[in-house]
Amino acid sequence: MLRFLKLILLIASIPLAAGFALALWPHAAAFGSLAHRHVVFLSGAGVSVVLYPWLRRSHFFRTFEHELTHLIAAKVFFAKMESLQVHSSGDGEVRYSRESNFFIALAPYFLPLFAACTTLISPALHPAIAVWALAPAGFLLAHHLVATIGEILIGQPDIKESGRLFSFGVIALCGALTYGCIISYAAGDYPAVLDFLRHGPI
Repeated sequence: MLRFLKLILLIASIPLAAGFALALWPHAAAFGSLAHRHVVFLSGAGVSVVLYPWLRRSHFFRTFEHELTHLIAAKVFFAKMESLQVHSSGDGEVRYSRESNFFIALAPYFLPLFAACTTLISPALHPAIAVWALAPAGFLLAHHLVATIGEILIGQPDIKESGRLFSFGVIALCGALTYGCIISYAAGDYPAVLDFLRHGPI
């Protein structure tokens, strides 16, 4: 039964992910105008890509985000944290009080947690400086994207346990939604996010 449900979700993920991509396109295209907020966001992303070969030498930052995202996803299912360990070597583990599922296992690959948090706190900042929060948002989003691609290519245990094909479908669908919200915000503030969601497939 579970395999059948996963097959249905995999099949559904293809048109849904494509729908979110189409909804995002007008907002992504807006970056071509190179407005101030666009330059700030793209500059942060560019710096992240340039520095990534150096940043990847220290696995602590990415591992901490990865394990923390597992924990937050587990909290969605009312799990209690038992332990969270992150080592400078890049090893990490989070333990919680319930059995894992594919959403908890795959959350770090489709939820750019730190970029999302930076985007969410922007409205609380003074308008004169809020736009500059787009620089770390772009930096963190690009870092998550590059790191996630690398993790998928090497075949992380989370992906193997959930099934490669099914994992790719879930990551594509949920990633299109989360990345779409952040990119559309960078393109045109929260009205653009609402427009992206309104024209999405859900």
